[in-house]
Amino acid sequence: MEDLPQGVDLPQGVVAEIVARRSERRVKWQLAGCVGCLGFIGLLLVLLAWAIVAADRDTQRDPASAEQSLQQIVTCEVPDGYRGFRGIARGVRRIVLIVPHTHSGLKVPLTGRLTLSVWTFETGQADLAEVQRYWESKLLEDWLVTEVSPLAESSLTLQVRGQAREVRVLTYEGGRRKKSRIRLLLLTLPRVAKGSEQVAIGAIGGEERFDRAALESFLGSIQ
Repeated sequence: MEDLPQGVDLPQGVVAEIVARRSERRVKWQLAGCVGCLGFIGLLLVLLAWAIVAADRDTQRDPASAEQSLQQIVTCEVPDGYRGFRGIARGVRRIVLIVPHTHSGLKVPLTGRLTLSVWTFETGQADLAEVQRYWESKLLEDWLVTEVSPLAESSLTLQVRGQAREVRVLTYEGGRRKKSRIRLLLLTLPRVAKGSEQVAIGAIGGEERFDRAALESFLGSIQ
């Protein structure tokens, strides 16, 4: 960059030309910086779109396909008044969501009567902590908060395939405008054979309207 000579009186036209050159160079650097920022933002948008498309390829959104995926995981009956909502495949992990038939839209319902999630775990024990983290992430999105943790924890016993299974019960409280209490139940199903994949269940719904009868009906139908 040109510097004005010190102690030398230059013609006004020369001074103006030097200042103009400096301004031109400054504008060029600013434009280059803006182009770089726009390029970076564009790359992020492309990557985000690719991630959404990739997720959609692994997601079944129509009820029939979701219920077909459910039967591939476990032989059972969808409770009366409920339907398949979404089937998700992530490598060897498969997840199916069941919601009330009155639910509309693509958002996973959290405060309704009951939303069932059925998970497969190929090796080892089912990771109920993963199921819990999934539903807590949905609460974070819905409540627009950065952290969520259970308000209370208890347990109960339910029957599955003629066996008593301990169910972990977590209660959450939150909301955007009006606070509500959410109940999340977590349990694993007995393995059908040695070495077979294990199935986990996550059931979530509003505490006051939680449809325990539908949950018990679903668990009682599992073969």
